[in-house]
Amino acid sequence: MVCRDTEIAAVGRAGSGKTLAACWKLHLTAMKVPGLRALMLRATHTSLTATTLVTFQQQVALAALADGSVRWFGGSGKDPAAFRYANGSTILVVGGDRPEKFLSAELDRIFVDEGVEVTLDLWETLISCLRGQADTYRQTCSRPTRRTLSTGSSGGRTRVACA
Repeated sequence: MVCRDTEIAAVGRAGSGKTLAACWKLHLTAMKVPGLRALMLRATHTSLTATTLVTFQQQVALAALADGSVRWFGGSGKDPAAFRYANGSTILVVGGDRPEKFLSAELDRIFVDEGVEVTLDLWETLISCLRGQADTYRQTCSRPTRRTLSTGSSGGRTRVACA
């Protein structure tokens, strides 16, 4: 939760809390840093909405959604679906099968759930979007593959965090 490295790879067995920890970090940062632009992504929009989004809504942002400090925006032809925070922060919610929804985004944080499912091309596209303007450090978090560990944007210096 306190690591500030540019790339973090969370490893651990199924059910060890990797997704939950990443969701909490994203949510708490969005609450704390006004104007943060973040992205929550999984390989497909369907897999994201059936898994990661459920965890985020039911176990992480439930109270904030109930009290109105976070609102769900279902998306439009112009803007992707997102969680919108009262302080101006936004967490975009997109599947990797719809990259047109985030290609021009300037992001401060990126969370790729089940990073083993995304291609290296998609990963490099995501890294190119890590150029946000919020007053915070830039960071990606995902589940690693040999490819991301050896060829990541940090030159193979991805921080590995065990869950």
